[in-house]
Amino acid sequence: MKRRDFLGGAAATGLTGASLAAAGPATAQSYADVSALGYKDLNYRNFSALGPSKNVGVMGYNFGLVFQSGLGAMASGNNVQVSSAVQLAGMTVELMQTIAAKAQADLISQLAQAGIDRPMLTVEQMHATQGFQALKSSAIPFRKQPVADARRVVMVPPTGQGLYLTAVDNPLTDKSPFDQASVKALHMIGFELDAVILIPTLVIDVAHLTRSGNSIYSGGASVSVDPGLYMVELFSGLNVYHARNKIAGDGGRGALQKRVRLGQAGQLVESSSYSNRDDVAWWNSRVNSGMAAPGDSGPTFAYAHNTYQYVADPTLFQMRALAGASALNRACVQAVSQFKKS
Repeated sequence: MKRRDFLGGAAATGLTGASLAAAGPATAQSYADVSALGYKDLNYRNFSALGPSKNVGVMGYNFGLVFQSGLGAMASGNNVQVSSAVQLAGMTVELMQTIAAKAQADLISQLAQAGIDRPMLTVEQMHATQGFQALKSSAIPFRKQPVADARRVVMVPPTGQGLYLTAVDNPLTDKSPFDQASVKALHMIGFELDAVILIPTLVIDVAHLTRSGNSIYSGGASVSVDPGLYMVELFSGLNVYHARNKIAGDGGRGALQKRVRLGQAGQLVESSSYSNRDDVAWWNSRVNSGMAAPGDSGPTFAYAHNTYQYVADPTLFQMRALAGASALNRACVQAVSQFKKS
């Protein structure tokens, strides 16, 4: 087979896969069941602070959205390239903060209903400590694109509260591993009040992107987009802070281990698309029919790029997000319940 024949055939395969990106579902993946989400879905075993504390306080509730993401694939020695990008539209910072406030209230309610033998602290009690005076809020809204990750996340706290990020929140934080000021401040709040301080984080994505054929040896490549709301694994979870003395604190992070489907809350709309699909198809037809004369050359590079917007329905989005928050809160309450007060 001539080189131009191979390139033409490989490009056609790659672009056929790309044309399915809008409608093709993502490949099979293991998801946690939102209706049965529990403490075993969190990596909660490092919560050493939960044992000796007499009180418990919910210091905040970090709520984040993946507002932009993308994925690419290549094949045939990088002569075939396809990519898709998804952007979120229809949400506001104010609505996000409202969702965060309602999620925080739900966690406090679930803790009270669970009958945990620990008095609940009020926000005013935690704000009145010396530790809180040393605590600095991150920018609101806070935006971050983790290293080597196409996802861009925006995060907010509940309405009227600060966004208290620490190095524990890596990669969604503005604190380096060497910046321990915020961690120490939160530990000191726990020490002053003899309490474990809880700060959950819920991050929601609006599409699951997957790819196939991503290899220089593959004859074709494709990117699939599965729209909908998903609780993002590892980004979502629960932070706990506590200190037994003024010098050192303990605690940890229980990260969500699997992605969780929450259902649809909007519509995926294609906003742009460009490719050389027609040129590749024309050249392939000439090669396959024997019409290409010796010395003729066709496209040696095939590409297809698509951009989509997930246009959210704010009312439905809030309902789905709060259902996810309630499930995460249930898992957090179960995790706290595993450690009896000493």
